[in-house]
Amino acid sequence: MSLEQEKPRILIVDDVPENVHVLARALRDRYHLSAATGGQEALALAAGDNRPDLILLDIIMPDMDGYEVCRRLKAAEAIRDIPVIFVTGLGDGEDESYGLELGAVDYITKPINLSVLRARVSTQLALQAQRRELAQANWQLRQEMEERRRLEQQLAVQREREARQAAMIHSGRLAALGEMAASMAHEIGQPLSVMSLTVQTWALLHQRGRLTLEQVMAELPKLIGSLKRVDGLIEHVRTFGRKAGEPADVSLTAVALDAVGLCRHQFKTHGIVLAEHLPEEVPPVRAVAAELEQVVLNLLSNARHAVEDRRDREGTSPWVEIRVEPAADRVSLFVADNGGGVPEDKAELIFDPFFTTKPSSQGTGLGLAISMQVMEKFGGLVLHNRPGEGATFELWVRRTGNAPEAAG
Repeated sequence: MSLEQEKPRILIVDDVPENVHVLARALRDRYHLSAATGGQEALALAAGDNRPDLILLDIIMPDMDGYEVCRRLKAAEAIRDIPVIFVTGLGDGEDESYGLELGAVDYITKPINLSVLRARVSTQLALQAQRRELAQANWQLRQEMEERRRLEQQLAVQREREARQAAMIHSGRLAALGEMAASMAHEIGQPLSVMSLTVQTWALLHQRGRLTLEQVMAELPKLIGSLKRVDGLIEHVRTFGRKAGEPADVSLTAVALDAVGLCRHQFKTHGIVLAEHLPEEVPPVRAVAAELEQVVLNLLSNARHAVEDRRDREGTSPWVEIRVEPAADRVSLFVADNGGGVPEDKAELIFDPFFTTKPSSQGTGLGLAISMQVMEKFGGLVLHNRPGEGATFELWVRRTGNAPEAAG
């Protein structure tokens, strides 16, 4: 592949040729450029064979204004992910707010500061590349899950129970990662946005000759903190995705906090109250932290689906509670919900492999079966059912000193 082919593609949309030329001169050394002088032409180029990686879009155009072009771009599934930066003479705050509401990622007013333009274009292309990498990683995870599921079905008749359990547990962990992909993207996106905004501000101040070393040093800890947050999440995901290690002393509160950190955004975006009662000081338990976290994620996921289903049917206000309580010889973790509970005639089947109360498109029926297999090694898993009201799942683990050696 040539260097020219590797350059990101930018589509410039402006009905004034002189404006197109100004933008092209500022960007042509770094990017592969194309141009459109009207809305229909822009939509055709955006959907064509050489789709742009970013669109610079004027607003005031005769045949179709930039707002309508943006609206149609975001309505088309195949091209809605192309980032749009409005470049316009409309400098009113309401115009900018409206443009961002339509889905634009940035808004630059004329006359254009070319250094700022280049910096913002570079930033948005970098963010777009990261989003694509994350989507690719998510697709690969889904492919691995499908392959693992096929292998598990073969293992059911070819291998002994212990090997089959290990494969199913690891598959469940990958499935949990796939389901948490949106939350992970949100958790990564927040600190990336902080870093992007800080660097853009520095670039603008530098252009105006007002950037000082003191300002950089004052904001540097914030940047470092954001980097550490992203690094910590990535390392957590890497560790969680590996095959489980040996049992060790772990805090059930720490396990719960890690699990909640991966899925909290899903509860928030679905309008579900997630109440956390997780005391800092709890006795250690002997277990494999990644396997416990997998169980907690399964329980939280099931609770979220249950309260959503009941809300859709009955209009209830959904809530889920997670709490940790120590006892004399054990530490218990409870996940409670108001999702209506499990029908009495199905409660005894809830931990059976491939049994599920969800539609076939939403679950495999392996989550609770895998969870029970994990908890049989370290303690236990119990359903406290309240038919018509909700359900509480309790997982308990023996405190260190009371735990027999767990099976590998």
